[in-house]
Order: sequence, then structure tokens, then C-alpha cells
Amino acid sequence: MGARSHPLIDYYAASVRAAIVEIGGERGDGSTSHFLRFAADHRLPFWSIDIAQRPSEHPSVITGTSGEDWLTHTLPTLRTQVAFAYLDNFDWPYASLGHKRWLQDQVAEYAARGVSLTRENSMQAHLNQTLLLEPHLAPDAAILFDDTWPRPSTAPGPRFDGKGATALAHLLARGWRVLDASDPAIERYDGFVLVARGRWEKRLPPPRADGWTWNARDDARDWGRAAAAAARLVPPGHTLVLAGLGKNAKRLWRYLRSTGVRAAFLDDLVERWPDLARLSDAELTASHHVLITPDSADDLHQRLRSTAAAAVFTVPEALEHDRSLARQLAAA
Repeated sequence: MGARSHPLIDYYAASVRAAIVEIGGERGDGSTSHFLRFAADHRLPFWSIDIAQRPSEHPSVITGTSGEDWLTHTLPTLRTQVAFAYLDNFDWPYASLGHKRWLQDQVAEYAARGVSLTRENSMQAHLNQTLLLEPHLAPDAAILFDDTWPRPSTAPGPRFDGKGATALAHLLARGWRVLDASDPAIERYDGFVLVARGRWEKRLPPPRADGWTWNARDDARDWGRAAAAAARLVPPGHTLVLAGLGKNAKRLWRYLRSTGVRAAFLDDLVERWPDLARLSDAELTASHHVLITPDSADDLHQRLRSTAAAAVFTVPEALEHDRSLARQLAAA
């Protein structure tokens, strides 16, 4: 549900050397189109399977069949190995959203197909898909589970919760390891866990010169690309400072952690945040590069311009820098 975790594949692009499979097509989050572009850029096979998705003209987007059926009957005939799988079908019934009409409609929609939308069935579906994938996985393989998250260390029960909890227990018992995950929580709407076996390299994705633009109110925005663009603006040894630790900054920070960039935050209301030091305006120096993330930032931009920070920029400015850099590299 809105994890937007699919851009993580960009950070591990060097390790993806075989096919990509998505079970559960995009619903406004842009995952399918992102994987289509990634596969085309890297000349890799890609398939997206969704039983309820609208028919697509693209041959890689398979509709009208379940992930389990495709994995059982079609994947073995393709005689290919899978390096990256994104499992995001069979919705998760969040306890705190049970009163929402749209979730009640979703339960009815599943029932019309003869399926009960329960947590147990969601976890079982993802375990079944994992078991069906296993014989076809490359030696270096990763699986990304959406709507899945680590539990707090003090919480009773298994180590993970959500769609992929049972599948994760199976994989970790066989030597797989966690590459990336959302922060621990009791219930997390944007949770994800990425696990892998074999060799996996993490690095910044290259800049892109395409026309993708940032819209802070667009749910399909690519936080991974925005984080990479911001990280490239910070010289070695300098610190990226997130100005305003709201929803936008917290989403960006999830991907910024993958870049290895040194970071801190600046916020008048938030006192503490895991892994980030809190700064004040007076503490900004020429080694700080401030990224403004709030949707409305004119007053904040003007205020920070008067500090000693080396630079103050917004996400659109970072992305424009990335596009300019990509064009320079292409021309070289």
C-alpha cells in the first residue's frame, strides 16, 4: 500500500543480471512502468503479472491470470533465471483501516472471486509465490516484499509482519539476508523488506536526462531518484541537511540511507529522528547543503538563504542538476 519501494532496484542495478518479475501490477505507484524502463535500459527480460489489472498492449504485462498460475505454468517454459522479484499482490487488510469504505469494498471484491481477504491468506500467497520462484532464481537474486515491515525489537511474535512475513522466515532460514527495510513498526502502511542471496552491490543510480518532473503532491513520484539526485549535489565530507522533517523528508530519507550520504535535519518541531543529528539555523556552516522538502517552501527558502550554509536547494533543482549532468556525460 503505497510503499513506493520499487526504485530500490536502481541502487542495486549492477547486481541485476537476469530477468525481473513483478507479481501485482502498479496501482498508481508507477512500479510497472519503472521496471519496464529499467529492463529496457539494461536489456533484461521483464514480466508483470496481475489477475485484476486492465489489459495492456505491452507483451511484458500479463493480465487476467494469477501470479501463482503464471509461476507454475509459464515461467518454467521460459527457461530463464530471475534476478529480481517484486511481490506486491494480494492486499493486506490493515487493522487500523478496517472501518474505511474502500477496504470494505476491497474485501467484497475478493469475495466475488471466491477469495477471503485475510492476513493469513495474504502471507500464504506470498509464501506460495516465493516457493514457486525458488527453482528459477539466479545465484545472485533478490526479492522485494511490499506491505511488509520489521517489528520493533520489543514486540512479541515473529521478526516481520505484513504480506511477506512467512516468506521471509522461510528465506532467512536458508541463508538469505536483509538488504534494505523500512523502519520497525507495529503497523506500517509504507513498509517494505528487500532480501537477497549471493553478491549484491549498492551504489547511486546514474543521473537521468529524461523529462521526469517532480510534483510534491503526486503519489507516483519517484523518491529514489529524488534522493539520488540530492546526494549527488553534496561534495565528499559535506553534510546534506533535510529542512523540514515532514512526510516528504522522511520518504526521501529512506532512500538517502541507501546512498551513504552524511545527513542531518533541521526542524522547529521535531526533536529527534533515528540516525539523524538535529541542527539549528545558527549551526549551519559552509559544509552544509540544505535540501528543502516541504510542499510550500518560499518563506523557508528565504530564511535559509541568510544562513552560512554552502547551498540551499529544492528537489526540482536537484533533479535539474541530474539532468544536466546526464546530458554532459552523454556528450562526453
